[in-house]
Amino acid sequence: MSVENPKVIDFISVDGQGRLVLTISDHLEWDQEGEHLFALQEKINAYLSFIESGQMKKQRPQDASRPIVIRVVALHEMDAPSEQMFSRFRDFVSKTGCELHFERQPMTH
Repeated sequence: MSVENPKVIDFISVDGQGRLVLTISDHLEWDQEGEHLFALQEKINAYLSFIESGQMKKQRPQDASRPIVIRVVALHEMDAPSEQMFSRFRDFVSKTGCELHFERQPMTH
C-alpha cells in the first residue's frame, strides 16, 4: 500500500473529530518531482472516485454522513514547487466537499 498503487485505499479510519480519514501512504522522495506529483495526483483522484462513485458508502455505511478528509502521510518534506502544486490539489479536493491534508512523519528508529 502506497502512493504508487492508485488502485488501493491505503488506510481508512475515524479521527478524534469524528471525520472519516482516508490516508495515502507516501514514501517517495521529492527529487523526481514530476513523477512523484503525478503519482500523488493519480492516488488522490482514485480516492475521490472511491468516494464519489458510492463505493465508500457501500463499504462503510456507518460512516456515510461523516465529513471526509484525505490525508497524505509522507516520509519526506515537500519542496516549494511541490507545495504549490499540492495547494492546487487541495483547492480541487475542497470543491468536492472533502478536505486534503499533508503530514510529514519521518521514520523513527
